Amino acid sequence: MKTTLRSIFIGILLACTSLVSAQQVNTLYFLENAPMRHTINPAFQPVSKFYLTLPVVGYTSLWAGTNGWAMSDFIFKAPDGNTITPWHPDANTMDWLAKQPKTFAFDMDLHTNILGFGFRIMENSYLHINVSERISAGVNFSSSIFGINHIRDGVVLDSVALGVNALAYTEFAVGFSHNITRQWSVGGKIKVLVGHADARVNIDNMAFNTSLDSLHMTGNGTAHLAAPLNWSALPTDPQELADYDVNELFSNYEGDIMKQIGEGFKPAGMGVTFDLGVTYKPIKNLQISAAVTDLGFIRWHRYASATVDVDATFKGIDLDYSDYGSVDHFDDDLLVDDVMNELEGYIDEVKVDSISKGFPYINMLTANLNVGIDANFWKNRVGVGVYSHTRFHNSYITEEVTFGAALRPVNWFNLAASYSFINGHWSNLGAAISLATYDGIMFTLAADYIPLSYAKTTYNDKTLSMPYKSNQLNLSVGVTIVTGTNKPRKKSKAEETCVSSAFFP
Repeated sequence: MKTTLRSIFIGILLACTSLVSAQQVNTLYFLENAPMRHTINPAFQPVSKFYLTLPVVGYTSLWAGTNGWAMSDFIFKAPDGNTITPWHPDANTMDWLAKQPKTFAFDMDLHTNILGFGFRIMENSYLHINVSERISAGVNFSSSIFGINHIRDGVVLDSVALGVNALAYTEFAVGFSHNITRQWSVGGKIKVLVGHADARVNIDNMAFNTSLDSLHMTGNGTAHLAAPLNWSALPTDPQELADYDVNELFSNYEGDIMKQIGEGFKPAGMGVTFDLGVTYKPIKNLQISAAVTDLGFIRWHRYASATVDVDATFKGIDLDYSDYGSVDHFDDDLLVDDVMNELEGYIDEVKVDSISKGFPYINMLTANLNVGIDANFWKNRVGVGVYSHTRFHNSYITEEVTFGAALRPVNWFNLAASYSFINGHWSNLGAAISLATYDGIMFTLAADYIPLSYAKTTYNDKTLSMPYKSNQLNLSVGVTIVTGTNKPRKKSKAEETCVSSAFFP
């Protein structure tokens, strides 16, 4: 069965919308004994002499969030006390729409450590080597998607804008930190990036008109994909796509499965980023830190893009399930083939206006500015501080400030609590813990936005509790093999000669 390029771009859209843009966990800043704390500031040195992160479970950080909206924006109480949605007859839908942002966005970031280790060099230096997988994805749509006009036999939806993006790359990092003087420490990290995929789909003026027997959809937009595919085989003339076999994209080596697999592992782009950090101790037990992370880019050289117009009417799929056998001997493959053949008729109503490929382009990554100040008391057993995290997106800047406190009775056990000022909700409370066993295995768990407000809902006669006011969540977990944490680390000469102060015993 021949598949057109139009199928590819629609597949990109469907795949990306199934994804849930790795943002760091701020509370990790206050865990002094956590080895992966150097991801916040490369000048930070672990208290352990050596650490080894296990694949995947060694360090994984996940963040997912919106541009401000939460469940409380869609489920709220009416004057009579009943829980309703904005489309309930008792709700003022137009007034609700007027208060919503023009664009709704949902983003996800994932940072998974594949392999990593670090060790102390002499007394004042530390070396890190890490390999990580980074994935980000997001979807945004205009608020007009909620402006549904109800008609007798269907629904009309006009002027909807939709954007979808996804990015995946592998990061090879080498970092080094050094205590220069009594008060100053510096650190740096260089990260070589191997780009796997960069997908972006933007649809403008999408409209739906449904009836009892059909769905009519119109719209126009662009689809862009950077991936390790054989783009040289792709025709640039839209008229040649009708008979184009999409399988030609996947390899230059027809019939050689091993060479095909090797082709798929070739990078679609290469890049580099830098982390730079510094710490300063003006007085004993007081530290000021600052760092810039993920300052760099990926240059993509294997990609294709297209502009498309859609004017399609979907009237359903007519299938006779008796053609596929009995319940015990059901032919799934035949059913899938028939469904795909039916859908291809509708896919053919997607018109490709133009195609471009092969011209390298640069994708700047989201840089971060991390600034913190913390004070320690009672021989470093208790710490308090404030930490600022700023993200520099392509078109806007986001910032949050985290206040935290830490309990460090021994090097192998740290406990921290925090509050992040970002949206005024108490759901921004965070907590973190790191614990090292006598076998040298350290467990780390940290989160910034622990939901405290829940709403009860009923589904299939079951009562469920769901976060009500939270608009984001994150979680960091790690299992690390460490040495030299059960005993207090011997302070370097620089630390021992740090300037004393009467205010910090």
